[in-house]
Amino acid sequence: MLLNLLLRALFPANCAECGRKTEKDMALCEKCLASIPTNDFLFCGRCHARLPAGKKICHFDTPFILAAATNYRLNPPIQKIIRRFKFRHSDWIGETLGQLIRPYALKVLPQEDFLICPIPLGKRRRHERGFNQAEVLANIVSRDLKISLEKNALQRIKETKAQTLLSGLKNRELNLENAFWADSQKVKDRNILLIDDVTTTGATLSSASSALKSAGAKKIYALVSAKAG
Repeated sequence: MLLNLLLRALFPANCAECGRKTEKDMALCEKCLASIPTNDFLFCGRCHARLPAGKKICHFDTPFILAAATNYRLNPPIQKIIRRFKFRHSDWIGETLGQLIRPYALKVLPQEDFLICPIPLGKRRRHERGFNQAEVLANIVSRDLKISLEKNALQRIKETKAQTLLSGLKNRELNLENAFWADSQKVKDRNILLIDDVTTTGATLSSASSALKSAGAKKIYALVSAKAG
């Protein structure tokens, strides 16, 4: 991590998409960032159907509503920076994703009192990566939207296989069964803004949301930079 900081200070970043020089702590130039279309609606956490005014119209048993700023598969620049964010020790890329998340969240989230909870990483994966990307984004969202953050309200209590190594929703759900625990003293009767970088099947968000619900949380909105479905 220290080497990364030193390299960032000595060599300003180039845009991951076009190669132009970028502003400090930005992984995309202004032009490429502006070219990424963002959503203006919420989604069903199970099937990713659009939701009118945040109201569930399907899969009523899904414990969360999905708020995804953009689409992962349709946007190569997003794919590039999220891969780098997750796998190349580049926590500074969180600021670029925050530039997408902030205006989207202001458009679609209800005017309610939220508590931010990032999806926790397992100890082994956090050690390998050097940071938790969801926690990086949670800090940025908390700062930009002035919403309280509680990093330890949700905890991962079981080491799991990487979801990317598993195929199919059922296998991913089984992998994450009972993987999370939530502190009822911190989340009971609270509306939760659950933060992660990207979602594919929604299995991680669903498992974490179920733990939060079991601890007494009320409404749960899962805010991610992109959805891959």
